[in-house]
Amino acid sequence: MIEQNKKIVRFRFAIKLHIDDVNTLYYIQNELNGIGIVRKYSEKYYAEYIVLNFNDIKEVIVPIFEKFKLITKKEYSFSLFAKAIKLKSYINLNKEKGIRMSDNEFNDILYFKLKMSNKDGDINENNSIPNLEIIPMWLLGFVKGEGTFGYKYTVRYFQIAQHKRSVNALNSIENYLLRYIIEKSNNKIKDFQMIKVINKRTNILSYSIQDIDILYKYIVPFFANIEFKSRKKLDFYMWSVALKIRVYGYHTLIKGKSILLKISKGTNKYRYTNSKLENYTLPTKKDIKNLFSMPPIFHEDEKLTHREYTILYGQKNNSRKGYRVYVYKNKVGLSESPFMSYALVTKILNINSNIIRRYIDTGKEYNNKFIFSSFKL
Repeated sequence: MIEQNKKIVRFRFAIKLHIDDVNTLYYIQNELNGIGIVRKYSEKYYAEYIVLNFNDIKEVIVPIFEKFKLITKKEYSFSLFAKAIKLKSYINLNKEKGIRMSDNEFNDILYFKLKMSNKDGDINENNSIPNLEIIPMWLLGFVKGEGTFGYKYTVRYFQIAQHKRSVNALNSIENYLLRYIIEKSNNKIKDFQMIKVINKRTNILSYSIQDIDILYKYIVPFFANIEFKSRKKLDFYMWSVALKIRVYGYHTLIKGKSILLKISKGTNKYRYTNSKLENYTLPTKKDIKNLFSMPPIFHEDEKLTHREYTILYGQKNNSRKGYRVYVYKNKVGLSESPFMSYALVTKILNINSNIIRRYIDTGKEYNNKFIFSSFKL
């Protein structure tokens, strides 16, 4: 950031995080040999790592981002920032010789500031950022700020998001993960693509992976081998546990379902101290260990996908299509339960099957009335 007052120009580098992640900022400060300061704004629930000393910005901060290139639209802002730093260095040298900053030099710095503050930026310049090679630690840092190890109802997913101007960055990450998956699968998976969705209101582009087999076999091991330096480590760990519960069929057990519900209600946006959402207690390591000490319901078989295992399990338990449903209305089980397929629920209760898929085994009430479960509660 560039600040100016008359012909006094100040430079500022800052990283802003939720106050719960303030230890990450102290870690960064320590890694940079103690330059800068960490400020906490408890009433606003955020903290900042700030470097104000011009020489520290010039000698420490700028070289980092010149060596490790940004591949999002921020690369354009950084290039302007670096140009302004270079110009200010030249001005400082002249000042030592008794030469004052000229109006043209001052206006050039103001121009850089104006271009940096333009949220839309220069579309052509932003889109000219090439696809760059991704490295694991860079990707971890990107995911810390722009990624999610998430849950949506019963769907587990990994997601990264950016403004559509940074589509090259998302494509680079997708290509990197594809190469990784191809290598680790011994060329068995070659046509992998992330699911791409754009929010037309915000122009935010999201790339996600929802295939539970790819998530568990490839995405989990990838991030498990990189050391997290933030509280995102907790989200990742619990997300990994949730995936294992689904992969091995523990979600068909009451204990497994209980742990899944606690995880989905206690991570990501729910974990912050200022969350206005309902707070839940995460499962303990002892709870998780006890669950995994039980014999798995599903067994590993390279020939079957998780979806195929789920269907077979349901069919063995007399479900017509592998999707048996217990329905509770106002917390009382319906006399018709269990329904032997989603289609029967749709026919008798006039509830869309997509709603059942979204709410089943979540413990959430649909329409403040119905709870759906794949087994008896």
